[in-house]
Amino acid sequence: AAPGGGEGARAQSDESSTEETVNFEISKKTVNHVKTDGALKRVTVAVLVNGIQGKDKDGNPTYTPRPAEQMELLSTLVRSTIGFDADRGDSVEVVNMEFTSPVKFEEPLELFFGLGKNDLLRLAEILVLSILGILVILLVVRPLVSRAFESIPSAQEAAGRLLADTSSHAAGLLGGPSAPAPAEMEEEQFEELIDIDRVEGRVKASSVKKVGEIVEKHPEEALSIIRAWMYQEA
Repeated sequence: AAPGGGEGARAQSDESSTEETVNFEISKKTVNHVKTDGALKRVTVAVLVNGIQGKDKDGNPTYTPRPAEQMELLSTLVRSTIGFDADRGDSVEVVNMEFTSPVKFEEPLELFFGLGKNDLLRLAEILVLSILGILVILLVVRPLVSRAFESIPSAQEAAGRLLADTSSHAAGLLGGPSAPAPAEMEEEQFEELIDIDRVEGRVKASSVKKVGEIVEKHPEEALSIIRAWMYQEA
């Protein structure tokens, strides 16, 4: 082997490499603020105290202001209650003043048999409505009823007249003075005789047919006749 070849191999083994990595991070800062609710800076209190009320010998109401010692005790009581702090600037005022007398409400007076004003107004309203109802009956309903009863006799009279006309016409059909024609005599020989209940004898069918035609032409008068018969039977 050539001596130069060993030196070249030794030179390659002596070589080395170095690598370096640098990471940059953003700094983060968190701050929390805690604040209590209802921060109290100052307390101001004003108290109004009534005086001493009483009655004299005659029963009249009297008023006496409270003494200064008692007012001071009340001020001390108020300071202790609110937690008074002079360094904070708190202030307390207790004043003695007469209160107004309570208003007395008078009870509503009973006007009539234990009834009040509203009850009397209600009774008056009912009375007025009753009077109006009576007037309507006397002035409207009563004349209508009277006219209805007055029309009944007139209907009966009309029924009587129609009954008389019908009876006379039927009598003329049954037995008239004029002599029938020969053709009519032949037709009458073949006419059918019918029986009518509660009537003695027999009536020709033509007579009954004629009465039916009269009833068809004058239904209202026929109805009035039937009503008149019913009233007479009753």
